[in-house]
Amino acid sequence: ESQVNYLHYGLFKEGEAVQNVQISAVQQRATDLLLSYLPKPPCRILEIGLGLGTTTEQLVKLGYHITAITPSNNEINIAKQRLNDNDFLKSVQLKSVRFEDFVAPTESYDVILLQESAQYILPSALFKKAQYLLVKKGVILIADEVRLQHSDTTEHLPLLTDILQQAKEREFHLTEQVDLSKQAAPTVDYLLWVIEKHREALIADLELTQTALDDLLIALRRYQERYGDGRYGYRLLQFVKSTSSEKVQSDVKEAHSESDVTESHHQPTFTIRPYQPGDEEAIQTSFAQVFPSYRTDETWHWIYTHNPDGARIMLTWADNGDLAAHYACTVHRAICAGQTTSVGFIRDVFSTPRYRAFTQGRRGVFVQNFMAFLEKWTGQDKLVLLFGFPSKRPLRLGKLLMKYQPFSNWHYYRYTIPLQLSQHNPIGLIQTPEKFDTAYDKLWEKRAGQYSFIICRSARFLNWRFIDIPHKKYWIWAFSAFLSPDVQGYVVITPNKPVAQLVDFCFP
Repeated sequence: ESQVNYLHYGLFKEGEAVQNVQISAVQQRATDLLLSYLPKPPCRILEIGLGLGTTTEQLVKLGYHITAITPSNNEINIAKQRLNDNDFLKSVQLKSVRFEDFVAPTESYDVILLQESAQYILPSALFKKAQYLLVKKGVILIADEVRLQHSDTTEHLPLLTDILQQAKEREFHLTEQVDLSKQAAPTVDYLLWVIEKHREALIADLELTQTALDDLLIALRRYQERYGDGRYGYRLLQFVKSTSSEKVQSDVKEAHSESDVTESHHQPTFTIRPYQPGDEEAIQTSFAQVFPSYRTDETWHWIYTHNPDGARIMLTWADNGDLAAHYACTVHRAICAGQTTSVGFIRDVFSTPRYRAFTQGRRGVFVQNFMAFLEKWTGQDKLVLLFGFPSKRPLRLGKLLMKYQPFSNWHYYRYTIPLQLSQHNPIGLIQTPEKFDTAYDKLWEKRAGQYSFIICRSARFLNWRFIDIPHKKYWIWAFSAFLSPDVQGYVVITPNKPVAQLVDFCFP
């Protein structure tokens, strides 16, 4: 159509063929439906996810007071151009910031509007902060894709049940739920059709590779399948902030922004203690503030509570209930200098931004949290080694303040298979196991003595690491000699197109 006005799904009418529509008109239907649920202007709206500024422009025309946020500077620049051309720029506040980092006074908004942006925010973080930002009886209005089944964990879409549960816990009442799946799903069909139709022009005009376009089509077909079998859905959800409970007022204090601490000049006190069941909501919320990637609750539990050898988590809490620092590892049995012992694989090391300024000399809450971790869980008959793969800045901090040191040079292998070897067929079987069984325990026992340091590759570890993992799918092949029950070797590969990565192996 030589132009684009929106970056979101459209709503198709029953029987409407994707080949006969103007997609911008179909997308406008989705926006019109969403706007029909807004209270009458004037009211204050926080729009999360600016897109191209088209919806923002319509809201200004209707008389709403708009603050629109996005982490993308490109979206800000495009929207500024659109609004400036129509002399609306002075009526809107545009801010390049993630919702998790956005700062505003309490009860600043009547509505929080999320059109296909809620999927990028942890539900617990969304409702906790919304509770602080919204006025009494303020509204959260969401139009977005959701996961409808627990079994599919390969994508980042949040579970609908998680969204509803987090809303309930933060005392938001669900006042509207509209299933738009049948109307929205044909947008994927449209994209598959239009990309194939204009394939050569897209490749030429946008300097794409055939592989890049094929990967996009594969991803779209995956979405098409998941809408078709009911794993994915599209919902319009409206929540209203409750005013009936004292819990709301007390919990709001937990959601105050970084500016509140600064402005009040309050020097918080801190409590350091190990993880307790129920802490995961605060951990996930803080994780979302620090790291850009979305992590489901299911993935968190796989890492920490489902690991067969357990985990260690030390937490620092501010006196207002905020999580200030987090240091954790998963525990694994390992061969170390010929002895079987326990080691910790360091994971999720962070402090939340608003508490990084509170220090005691150079021993801020982060380092104090780490020292408490060391004291409780490392030493003789405990964890004898912590290991990890920090980037340069954390490694520099770790070496300076936290006893980190490099303990090995890492080796990388690149091997081209000779033609004669690639044509060789050994007498045996290559299988794709669904589970690692006792045959792999026997293989581990044969190989364990060859290493000076290695995580134990028993079946229980391999199943947790490569089979039970909820957010990845690995290719696994095992080789057995002909007529033998014993496994002689295996490989585990991540299929990251166009390059596959070898992540674990035990070769004959």
